[in-house]
Amino acid sequence: MSKKNKIIIALALAVIAFFAFRRFASKTFFDAEQDISVLSVQYIDRVGCHTDITEEVDCEYLEHILHLLKTYSGKQKITSYKLGENAYSIYLTYNDSYYFLFLYDSGYYHIYDAFDSSYRGYRIKNGDVWFNIVHGLAV
Repeated sequence: MSKKNKIIIALALAVIAFFAFRRFASKTFFDAEQDISVLSVQYIDRVGCHTDITEEVDCEYLEHILHLLKTYSGKQKITSYKLGENAYSIYLTYNDSYYFLFLYDSGYYHIYDAFDSSYRGYRIKNGDVWFNIVHGLAV
């Protein structure tokens, strides 16, 4: 193999490694300088029925800790998901945009822009921990 081919292969591997790392690297989703406002918290049962539990949840505390939320950097197409026993949907505003935060005990943890018609969002890092926090606030 010639030196030129080795350099091309090395560069291609470096580019692939860069994009793979970027996709799975985490970032803080919300800037601490901006306010988050929780508009609605919905409980979703295993058959898909939504119940508004906004009044039962400490939304002020939730708004405060959401600044710690981390997501994986790469946007993903939001595909179908399997409902588990418990799930939560949180509708919120941040920086003049509206977002949906979905936490399902079946392993589906995403946040996406409510008006993004491409159905692409960010997978939440440690989504099971966030699910347990919201579940604890809701009970």
